[in-house]
Amino acid sequence: MEKEELKKEYEEGKLVSFSDNFYEMKILSEESDLFTQITSHIKDTTTEIQKNDNSESYVLDLGGGKGNYGVYATKILKAKKLIVYDVSESLINLGKSLYGDSVEYVQAKFEEVFEKEKSRTFCYIFVKEAIHFSNKDFYYKLLNFCMTNLKGKLCVVGIPRLANWIETPPYPPSALTALNNLTLDVVDCFEIAKKELIAEESEKKVSNINLVYKNINYNTPFDEFSTLLLNRRWSFFTKCSDEELQSHLEKLKEKNSSLVEYNCTQGCFDCEFK
Repeated sequence: MEKEELKKEYEEGKLVSFSDNFYEMKILSEESDLFTQITSHIKDTTTEIQKNDNSESYVLDLGGGKGNYGVYATKILKAKKLIVYDVSESLINLGKSLYGDSVEYVQAKFEEVFEKEKSRTFCYIFVKEAIHFSNKDFYYKLLNFCMTNLKGKLCVVGIPRLANWIETPPYPPSALTALNNLTLDVVDCFEIAKKELIAEESEKKVSNINLVYKNINYNTPFDEFSTLLLNRRWSFFTKCSDEELQSHLEKLKEKNSSLVEYNCTQGCFDCEFK
């Protein structure tokens, strides 16, 4: 299917997103296990916030790329507008082609959000598969920002360290080591919030500090999985040499030459700010 045909189907509501190059080239449909589970989580954990008048509040999506999940949250919360922060110019441009002026895109690092957005009030702040690029210093600042600028929920979705995965994924050893050595993961976010916000929780300024795990099933054609690894589409694959990647793929191909089936664990941390 050509790009223009994909765009037409997107505009007709048949697709959630599309993109030009591989990994993003996988069409994220409403039947996607990942999209279904995460959007269901957003919907289920914002039931009370959906009852509020959010017409003057914003949704903030940090590291949101095109902004698909933020768009979903903005729609069900009936918020004023979605603000997406991302460092990728190509993803932002693609997002603009999909959502136009209905979304405000900011090409900037996470750290810039606190100064740039200090005058806005948010009803939902969402960070998906991006917190591990950051550090604890940033996260403490994010919690402080939520105390002053968020009247709603903070949601961090991301990969935990390998010890918390439901099963070991079929990644090369160096990638697995990188997963174990994340500077900051979604479990850290949960533990830090419980510790740092205990006083605010007792004063009813925050509530519902929760962490749940989602098991995302992937059935990836071998050629696509090979491209995913060789092009190092996920950050932890950058720790692997070309030789390690090739050797690992050869071993996988001996087991199954057509399909790579595995489960990816995602942690979902939520905290409500009053």
